[in-house]
Amino acid sequence: MIDLRLWRLALLLVVPALLVAMFSLRDVPRPLEPTLPPDAFEGSAAATLARDLHALAPEPRPGSDDDAALAEAILERFKQIPSVEVSEQRFEGEAGGEDVELRNLIARLPGQSERQVALLAGRDVLAGSGAASTVASSAAMLEIAAGFAGSTHSKTLVFVSTDGASVGALGARRFASDYTDAGLLDAVVVLSQPAAGRPAQPLVVPWSAGTDSTGAKLSGSADAIVAGEVDEPAGDQGPAAEVFRLAIPSSLGEQGPLIDAGLDAVRLSSSGELPPPAAADEEAEVDVDTLDRFGRAALSLILAVDSAREPLEHGPATYIGLAGNLLPGWTLGLLALSLLAAAAVTSFAGVAVAARSPAQALRALAWTALRAVPLLLALAVVAAAALVGLVPSPEFPFLPGYEQIGAGG
Repeated sequence: MIDLRLWRLALLLVVPALLVAMFSLRDVPRPLEPTLPPDAFEGSAAATLARDLHALAPEPRPGSDDDAALAEAILERFKQIPSVEVSEQRFEGEAGGEDVELRNLIARLPGQSERQVALLAGRDVLAGSGAASTVASSAAMLEIAAGFAGSTHSKTLVFVSTDGASVGALGARRFASDYTDAGLLDAVVVLSQPAAGRPAQPLVVPWSAGTDSTGAKLSGSADAIVAGEVDEPAGDQGPAAEVFRLAIPSSLGEQGPLIDAGLDAVRLSSSGELPPPAAADEEAEVDVDTLDRFGRAALSLILAVDSAREPLEHGPATYIGLAGNLLPGWTLGLLALSLLAAAAVTSFAGVAVAARSPAQALRALAWTALRAVPLLLALAVVAAAALVGLVPSPEFPFLPGYEQIGAGG
């Protein structure tokens, strides 16, 4: 029998946890503002380049001939930028059940400071042509990079064309792990899906594939800049959704593994977190106005970070937004523990009162534990099936719709 009086007394444990949370609230950092307008970016020029790249590589599947052709075209464009330093990262991955050769392309424009800002765009797709997503983002990145030719900028600018973006963000993972100056990066801006005809929120995706949050100042700056360029809110999912994101990290996109690797990153997308359907990712669906707005937003964000004299304020390692403030993630854990403690105290007290002896109490606990055995066995079966390939176990983030169950992969 549950003693409700004891339950109410145990709930008093929540009060100090709430007080700690209240006094742990932190101010949201003030967003950055670009010192120069992003007039160097022209959406029409980026759209023309996107059409040329699409004609060269109509189906850039990861590791395919079209992917290689697109990489060569991007590499040639990088080399045409004066004073650029070009490098590659070659690695292997799996796409469609087959091992493929992948490579990232990196172009660096040295600045006056050792601090760096990166713009990253994936170039491959699993379905469709990628015209409005990866091809358009690659074209926008190339136009932004070319616009900095001969200009003066404070920080070193890094432009990255990643491979394997559609299969677990493999290129972003490789960049984060192998880029020797990763510790000097103040921000990584990921541009994806920048040419959708009807923009859909969230326009800024700040979520991680792990337990850490991205930098609060970078995220707030991206929200403000994108909202100003697109003339609509970037999208705020609210504290409840943010708690769910922290509890079960499940973000799609290349910003996810970058944040998980300890980098401050955000993704700009005109079609939300999910990639567009194949039918909406064709050349005819490329919207020049949307491409212009998101290209300008990406350039504005880079200019804003470049003009910042100090490293961007990150805020708590993990946090949610609450009433215009930042609530550290550890306070949520403290609240959860206080609620669990209240339930545990009441439950054990109920067992102690109902049981006639310690042996009977132990038998009751054993009976409860045995009921969990089938669930543990089912988990073991799924893990074993993943080891032998019956159940796919792709790198996260991935799209479940493109995975198949069975011995064929």
